Parts: sequence; structure tokens; C-alpha cells
Amino acid sequence: MPKKYHAIGYGGTFGPLHDGHKYAIRHAAAVADVVHIGITSDGLAKFKSPSVPPLNERKKALEDYLRTIEGNFVVTVIYNPYGEAPSSKELEAIIATSGTLDAVREISRMRKLNGLPELKVEKLDYLLAEDGERISSTRIRRGEITPSGKLVSAMR
Repeated sequence: MPKKYHAIGYGGTFGPLHDGHKYAIRHAAAVADVVHIGITSDGLAKFKSPSVPPLNERKKALEDYLRTIEGNFVVTVIYNPYGEAPSSKELEAIIATSGTLDAVREISRMRKLNGLPELKVEKLDYLLAEDGERISSTRIRRGEITPSGKLVSAMR
């Protein structure tokens, strides 16, 4: 059965990689022939948080995970918040959450200026941790939850 899109984009810091990222990647692979994944450079990641692991660690964890699932993945380092999405002629769609919709709107504006069509949006809900709050790398780095959303305090 043909997939919905030829190519879809998904970007993030992936520091650390968690079940929410994995869910989005699996979804992207299910709906597109090619998944373009942008991983933020160290400079961009450190702007977000100084405690983000270095790019080589984040990229290795991402690539290790990608080898465990079916799909055609292209991983690139991105040096700005939008990656290749504003100028890519190949991308037809993008993965988004409620927290990234503003960035997707900006990408659409930039694509229009570049004479490219808007990307279709595959909007996903956040995966929730045991406490009902979203799984996020920030919460993992703070020691609140594990990458699978288990409460760290409950494990002590």
C-alpha cells in the first residue's frame, strides 16, 4: 500500500532521546517513504539549555534507535530552528505538536517566500508520563522522569 507522503520532516534536539521522540519517528516512518530528521547543532542546543548532551552523543543515540526500526531515514545536523524545511523541494509534510505549531507556521511563511508549497502537518499529541504531564527531555534532564515517562521519585 502506498504511503501518504514521499518525504516528511521532523526536527529536535533529542537530548536525551525519549519515548515521545520514538513515537513521532515511528509515525513519520509509517506515513512517508523517507523521513528527514534534523538534529540541532551543539550551538543551537546550548541556546536551549546548557545541560543538553553533546551532538555526538545525541546523534549516536538517535542513529542507534533508527537501526532498530523499519524506515528510510536521512539525519542532518541543523544550525537554525527551521532546518531544511523552508527550502526543501522534497518535503511534503512535517511532524508537529501543539508546542511546535508556531514554528510550522513560520516555516510555511518562509516556504511561500521561497515559492514552495506549504507542508502538510501531521499533528501528534504529546506522550504523557506516569504523572499525566508530557514526556520531555527537559524533565528527564531535571531527573523528574525516565525516557519512558516513569517517575524517578517512584523508583527510589
